[in-house]
Amino acid sequence: MYNKLNQESLIQGIEAFISRNRCSLSNEDLVLLNDCLDFIKSCKKTQMPSLETMGKIVELLLKFLSASDDIMNLFH
Repeated sequence: MYNKLNQESLIQGIEAFISRNRCSLSNEDLVLLNDCLDFIKSCKKTQMPSLETMGKIVELLLKFLSASDDIMNLFH
């Protein structure tokens, strides 16, 4: 139950972030976040995510954050 709530919270948080920041996100950002959402939703069916699954989620989010950081550095 705890795991499902955390996954749903993560999904809702990413979806809310996308909807609030849609105009400031690049197409690459949207693709990475949507890939992450799709992956989390597909993993939601399992009882307990494996370390590999969690690693994949973290990897996708890190790619997004890295791309966002690179974009922000262009403006400074």
